[in-house]
Amino acid sequence: MDPTLTLSILLDRKVAYAMADRQLRVTEVGGDPTVLEKDPAGWLGRSLFDLAPELVGSEPALADVLSGDLPRFELLWINREMPDGRTSYLTMVDLPIGTRRGRSWACCTWSKTPPRPASSNSN
Repeated sequence: MDPTLTLSILLDRKVAYAMADRQLRVTEVGGDPTVLEKDPAGWLGRSLFDLAPELVGSEPALADVLSGDLPRFELLWINREMPDGRTSYLTMVDLPIGTRRGRSWACCTWSKTPPRPASSNSN
Protein backbone atom coordinates (compact mmCIF):
# COMPACT_ATOMS: atom_id res chain seq x y z
CA MET A 1 0.00 0.00 0.00
CA ASP A 2 1.17 3.50 -0.77
CA PRO A 3 2.66 5.07 2.43
CA THR A 4 0.98 8.40 1.65
CA LEU A 5 -2.41 6.70 1.47
CA THR A 6 -1.72 4.81 4.70
CA LEU A 7 -0.79 8.00 6.54
CA SER A 8 -3.84 9.80 5.15
CA ILE A 9 -6.09 7.06 6.50
CA LEU A 10 -4.40 7.11 9.93
CA LEU A 11 -4.70 10.90 10.15
CA ASP A 12 -8.33 10.90 9.00
CA ARG A 13 -9.34 8.17 11.48
CA LYS A 14 -7.27 9.76 14.31
CA VAL A 15 -5.08 6.69 14.84
CA ALA A 16 -1.57 6.65 16.33
CA TYR A 17 0.58 3.55 16.59
CA ALA A 18 3.74 2.33 18.25
CA MET A 19 5.67 -0.77 17.24
CA ALA A 20 7.32 -2.57 20.15
CA ASP A 21 9.82 -5.40 20.35
CA ARG A 22 9.55 -8.48 22.57
CA GLN A 23 10.82 -6.45 25.55
CA LEU A 24 7.99 -3.96 24.83
CA ARG A 25 10.42 -1.16 23.94
CA VAL A 26 9.05 1.22 21.32
CA THR A 27 10.95 0.94 18.04
CA GLU A 28 8.73 2.86 15.64
CA VAL A 29 5.89 5.36 15.86
CA GLY A 30 3.50 6.80 13.35
CA GLY A 31 0.02 7.95 12.54
CA ASP A 32 -1.64 10.96 14.13
CA PRO A 33 0.48 12.32 16.99
CA THR A 34 -2.38 14.48 18.28
CA VAL A 35 -4.24 11.40 19.49
CA LEU A 36 -2.09 11.14 22.62
CA GLU A 37 -1.06 14.80 22.74
CA LYS A 38 2.54 13.75 23.43
CA ASP A 39 5.63 14.31 21.33
CA PRO A 40 6.17 11.04 19.42
CA ALA A 41 9.88 11.81 18.98
CA GLY A 42 10.32 11.03 22.67
CA TRP A 43 8.64 7.61 22.40
CA LEU A 44 11.48 5.69 20.74
CA GLY A 45 13.35 3.36 23.09
CA ARG A 46 10.87 3.86 25.91
CA SER A 47 8.77 1.17 27.50
CA LEU A 48 5.30 0.73 26.07
CA PHE A 49 4.09 0.95 29.68
CA ASP A 50 5.36 4.55 29.84
CA LEU A 51 3.12 5.46 26.94
CA ALA A 52 0.20 3.27 27.96
CA PRO A 53 0.14 2.86 31.74
CA GLU A 54 -3.25 1.18 31.31
CA LEU A 55 -1.31 -1.90 30.15
CA VAL A 56 0.30 -2.41 33.58
CA GLY A 57 -1.11 -5.66 34.92
CA SER A 58 -1.81 -6.95 31.41
CA GLU A 59 1.63 -8.48 30.90
CA PRO A 60 0.24 -12.05 30.50
CA ALA A 61 -2.13 -10.89 27.76
CA LEU A 62 0.66 -8.98 26.01
CA ALA A 63 2.90 -12.06 26.16
CA ASP A 64 0.07 -14.04 24.54
CA VAL A 65 -0.22 -11.40 21.80
CA LEU A 66 3.53 -11.53 21.14
CA SER A 67 3.50 -15.34 21.00
CA GLY A 68 0.53 -15.34 18.66
CA ASP A 69 -1.66 -17.23 21.14
CA LEU A 70 -3.99 -14.22 21.41
CA PRO A 71 -5.03 -12.47 18.18
CA ARG A 72 -5.48 -9.08 19.87
CA PHE A 73 -5.83 -7.33 23.20
CA GLU A 74 -8.21 -4.39 23.36
CA LEU A 75 -9.05 -1.78 26.00
CA LEU A 76 -12.03 0.53 25.46
CA TRP A 77 -12.93 3.95 26.84
CA ILE A 78 -9.50 4.83 28.21
CA ASN A 79 -9.74 8.38 29.45
CA ARG A 80 -6.89 10.82 29.15
CA GLU A 81 -6.82 14.38 30.35
CA MET A 82 -5.48 16.67 27.66
CA PRO A 83 -3.24 19.69 28.38
CA ASP A 84 -6.21 22.04 27.85
CA GLY A 85 -8.24 20.20 30.52
CA ARG A 86 -10.49 18.30 28.12
CA THR A 87 -10.98 14.58 28.61
CA SER A 88 -10.33 12.44 25.56
CA TYR A 89 -11.45 8.82 25.29
CA LEU A 90 -9.31 6.30 23.46
CA THR A 91 -9.54 2.74 22.26
CA MET A 92 -6.26 0.83 22.51
CA VAL A 93 -5.61 -2.32 20.51
CA ASP A 94 -2.47 -4.45 20.72
CA LEU A 95 -1.81 -6.74 17.76
CA PRO A 96 0.87 -9.29 16.90
CA ILE A 97 2.75 -8.19 13.80
CA GLY A 98 4.90 -11.27 13.29
CA THR A 99 8.63 -11.40 13.16
CA ARG A 100 11.34 -9.18 11.79
CA ARG A 101 14.85 -10.51 11.67
CA GLY A 102 13.73 -13.46 13.80
CA ARG A 103 12.22 -11.34 16.58
CA SER A 104 8.58 -10.97 17.58
CA TRP A 105 6.99 -7.55 17.32
CA ALA A 106 3.71 -6.08 18.50
CA CYS A 107 1.81 -3.02 17.46
CA CYS A 108 -0.13 -0.89 19.89
CA THR A 109 -2.67 1.45 18.34
CA TRP A 110 -4.67 4.25 19.90
CA SER A 111 -7.69 5.83 18.32
CA LYS A 112 -10.05 8.48 19.55
CA THR A 113 -13.31 6.92 20.64
CA PRO A 114 -16.30 8.78 19.27
CA PRO A 115 -18.50 10.31 21.95
CA ARG A 116 -21.36 8.17 23.13
CA PRO A 117 -24.70 9.26 21.74
CA ALA A 118 -26.85 11.12 24.21
CA SER A 119 -29.37 8.74 25.68
CA SER A 120 -32.99 9.67 25.32
CA ASN A 121 -34.77 9.03 28.55
CA SER A 122 -38.49 9.18 28.04
CA ASN A 123 -40.29 8.24 31.23
